[in-house]
Amino acid sequence: LDPTGSLFDPPGTKGYCYASCGTCDDACWWTTCEDSVAQAAALLDELLGDVCVDASRVFATGVSNGAIFLYELASDPRTAGRFAGYAPVVGSPHAGFNAPPLHPPAAFFGVWGELDTTV
Repeated sequence: LDPTGSLFDPPGTKGYCYASCGTCDDACWWTTCEDSVAQAAALLDELLGDVCVDASRVFATGVSNGAIFLYELASDPRTAGRFAGYAPVVGSPHAGFNAPPLHPPAAFFGVWGELDTTV
């Protein structure tokens, strides 16, 4: 939610900045300024500790921004070796953020729309 409680940017705003970003000199691109990789790693730790799951069969998936985030998970040393594979749906990394997976070969199954020129 933005500061007015709306799910969308208030009318007349440009380059909305999440509160977590402070002054937001670069508008944080498409993200918050929190450590989302650490949050995902903590969630995975909790799930693996509380639920009977074969850790070697945990896959990550996301749609749009969530799909873009998968590339971070695959390239960050805290999470790169923890997923069996990644399935991004309509999301590609932004220019300058396309780091290769740290633990190749990493299984990827991507789904994009042929006419989607945005993500």
